[in-house]
Amino acid sequence: VGQWTYNVADAVFTYTDPERTALRELGIKTDITVIANGIDTTRFTPIGTVSNHIVRDTPVVLFVGRFTEGKRPADAIKAIARVRSDYPNVRLYLAGDGERRGDLERLATERGIDETVRFLGHVNYDEMPALYRAADVLVLPSRAEGLPRTVLEALATETPVVTSDLPQLRPLTDKAGHAVPVGNNKALASALADIISNPVRAKQLGVRGRELVTERHRWAETVERTTERLERLAGE
Repeated sequence: VGQWTYNVADAVFTYTDPERTALRELGIKTDITVIANGIDTTRFTPIGTVSNHIVRDTPVVLFVGRFTEGKRPADAIKAIARVRSDYPNVRLYLAGDGERRGDLERLATERGIDETVRFLGHVNYDEMPALYRAADVLVLPSRAEGLPRTVLEALATETPVVTSDLPQLRPLTDKAGHAVPVGNNKALASALADIISNPVRAKQLGVRGRELVTERHRWAETVERTTERLERLAGE
C-alpha cells in the first residue's frame, strides 16, 4: 500500500539523498526531489537570552524530542551515568514528553542519577533558541531520522551535537560534532565527555555548525525551492 501511494503521487519530496535512494530501492518510480530541511536562522542564533530553565554552573547536555523508543532517550540517560564518573557535576536536561517518561524517570532513579537528570516537559517554540544557547551540547541518539530540525536549530545557535551515526547526518557531525553507533552508550558517553571537557574545541564545532546551517539549511531557501517545484508541477 505504501509503494502504491508513492507511485500514484505526482511528486515526492525527501530531505536527503539517502532517503531518496531508500525509496528507489523500495521500487518507487515517481519523480523525487531532494530539498534539505530548513530552519529560521534569524531566530536561532548564538546571540540572545539564555533559558532560565537551565542552571549554567555545570556542564549541560540537552536532549530535545519525543520520549519514544525510536528517539532512544534512555541511551542519553545511560550515557550520562557514565559521564558522571569523570564529570560528577554534569547535568542532562530532557525537553519533551511522551509515553516513556515514566520509564525514563525510573531509569534515572535506578542509576542513582535522578538529581543529575532534569525533565523540562514541553518547551514552547519561542523559548527554544534560548534553551539551545544554555546547553554545551545537544544529544540525539535516535535509531533513525530524516534531517531533524533539533540538530539544525542547535547548530544554528552554535551548540555542537552528538548524534547517532546516520548517513544523512554525517555532513553535519563530521564538522560540527560527533557521531556514534546506535545503541553504543560507551561511545556516546565518550563523545559527550570530549565536548564538555574542551570548551575551546566545542566553540569551534559550534561556529562551524552555524556556518553549515546558514549555507545549506536556511528556511527562505527551502521555501523557495519547494515553491519552484510545486509551480513546475502545476504547469505540468
